[in-house]
Amino acid sequence: MNQLPVSGLEVSVRLPTGEDDMALLEFPGNETETAMALISRLASARSGEPIDWGGLTVPDMEALLLRIRQAALGDRIQCDLRCGNRACGAKVEMSFSIDAYLDHYRPSVPTFVEPGEQDGWFQLKGERVQFRPPRARDQARVSGRDAGWLELRRSCVQPETAPAKVMRRVEGALDKIAPILSRPLDAECSECGVKMPVYFDVVSFLLAELRGQAAYIFEDVQALAVHFHWQEAAILAMPSRRRARYVELTSQTGAM
Repeated sequence: MNQLPVSGLEVSVRLPTGEDDMALLEFPGNETETAMALISRLASARSGEPIDWGGLTVPDMEALLLRIRQAALGDRIQCDLRCGNRACGAKVEMSFSIDAYLDHYRPSVPTFVEPGEQDGWFQLKGERVQFRPPRARDQARVSGRDAGWLELRRSCVQPETAPAKVMRRVEGALDKIAPILSRPLDAECSECGVKMPVYFDVVSFLLAELRGQAAYIFEDVQALAVHFHWQEAAILAMPSRRRARYVELTSQTGAM
């Protein structure tokens, strides 16, 4: 059971099946829309009540996607880079635990913030400005737009014409209340010691990983259909790990 960091919603995630793999590969929307579609297939509320996944805050959406990845591929995120020092160029490995990452960016409410007039909104004490964390559907709507951040401000801050000094306080408060998990991380070259800022985009990185895993579905279906004479629907209904084990058995049988 997993508890989302901002809303506190308790959710369960299940392992993807071949049907989920196929849906991930074929979904036509942008990355945020794809992430929400995947979440709607693999996650459910502990209470059993239906959830408006587009209404999740962006950090909750990112955290839930990390939990799905953790269930499917394990807790460790690993990325291989090249040192930015041209005189070095060594391979640099960046690695961290999903559990530790989520714990490090746990939300908190600053003392200068109080609940706003609307549910899910906040306000700065002593200021006539209210704000809320951006939601997944907000991010999906502005995805790919040059001035997307302006649209987010119009949706999430009232009034949107607040002075720059106040807006900086709002941004600082939001980074505490609902810390975005997509952010720059520091990687360090073990050869020359150069530090490299690396932007970890949760949605892009994890969708690429999960799509890479899902891409085996076509070969898996062919192998199992030829070997066991199973129908495509039965193969696609299997959890991905079970399907992979059957494929492994077919290769072992063929080698005997």
